[in-house]
Amino acid sequence: MIDDYPDTIELDIDRDALRSYLRTRWFISWVAGLGFIGGTLGFLTVTSRLDNYDYNGIQEFLSLLVMGVCGWLLVSLVLSTILYFLLSHRHAAIVATTLRVIVEGGFLRIISHDPARMDRKIHFRSIVDYTIFEDALMRRFGIKALQMTTTGGGNQASLQILGLRECQDARDKLASIDALRENK
Repeated sequence: MIDDYPDTIELDIDRDALRSYLRTRWFISWVAGLGFIGGTLGFLTVTSRLDNYDYNGIQEFLSLLVMGVCGWLLVSLVLSTILYFLLSHRHAAIVATTLRVIVEGGFLRIISHDPARMDRKIHFRSIVDYTIFEDALMRRFGIKALQMTTTGGGNQASLQILGLRECQDARDKLASIDALRENK
């Protein structure tokens, strides 16, 4: 087989869509996580207050419960919004801007800043398969993820690259390069 590909190829990332996707996903995570805690705290505070409170009927009990839970949910929404803007909003832009995927000879190099700077170089020999992954939120932003399984095992056995433009073509190109350069 003849290798017609250049020695170095950088795959294109849809940075705007990736940034929007990450910001939305992380905001949802903040709201869901702190919302669960806020709802639980609201329920616990209302039920502990009800032990000492003389309420008249189930309607008053339910209104106290709803007001307590909704109050804590509102507090957790405000707190999650503040924490999102302090910790995640800018970080999503950094991740989207710095992600690079480069083919260098017989190696695939992935550079990212999620959460710390990572510069990983993987030999094509160690990549077992390429999978395209897309969930509902990814579909909303028009991005897909390329997931690769490696022979290394452990917590780094599966790699996921979000936001590749023309993800299916990129997967096919990487699989073709893999077949050509695997044993070099």
